[in-house]
Amino acid sequence: LPLPTMEPIYKWNVVPPSGSFEGAAHGDGSALFGSRDEAFTRCGWCVVQVEKRGALVHCVASLHGPLPGPLQTSPAAEAFGLLAYVFHAGMPPYIYHTDCQWVASSYLAGPSATAGAQHVHADIWRRVWRKVTDLGGAHVLAVVKVKAHSTMLDVENGRIGAVDRIANSMADIGAKKAATMHPSDPAVMRRCERTW
Repeated sequence: LPLPTMEPIYKWNVVPPSGSFEGAAHGDGSALFGSRDEAFTRCGWCVVQVEKRGALVHCVASLHGPLPGPLQTSPAAEAFGLLAYVFHAGMPPYIYHTDCQWVASSYLAGPSATAGAQHVHADIWRRVWRKVTDLGGAHVLAVVKVKAHSTMLDVENGRIGAVDRIANSMADIGAKKAATMHPSDPAVMRRCERTW
């Protein structure tokens, strides 16, 4: 079984005119292939920026990639999405929408609750905090929790806005696509599937 990607890969699917995210964006992380054996888990992340034009919502920026490193978990992919956003943030306002409560809560808790050696995925959080400091400090970035895997009924009942629902869905699709960017060996996967 090939190892996961070890170095970060940032792939623009939709390149914004400025080359960076200008304002609010939505991010997501996803884990695939590990339902029977976590050694097969591969994760990806995606950040999208949308714009409403009349009744339609258009994707104006989309960045995705596989989660780098040997530890492949959905929370790490979710946090890496935030890292990708802050590293590719252009002009404020800086607003990151996530469907991961852990990412939203961790950001609010700050560096002392996320960046120490005893904290899970502290390596990612240390890089987030360094870049957030470059952007002007924690107060300049809002991390907003949105409902995951929402339906039109959720929109009708006010649990999520229509634009947030569409953007979150785009980020989810992109994160799943990004997880497939890891090196793979279809023959190994087929052999393993036969033993399951």
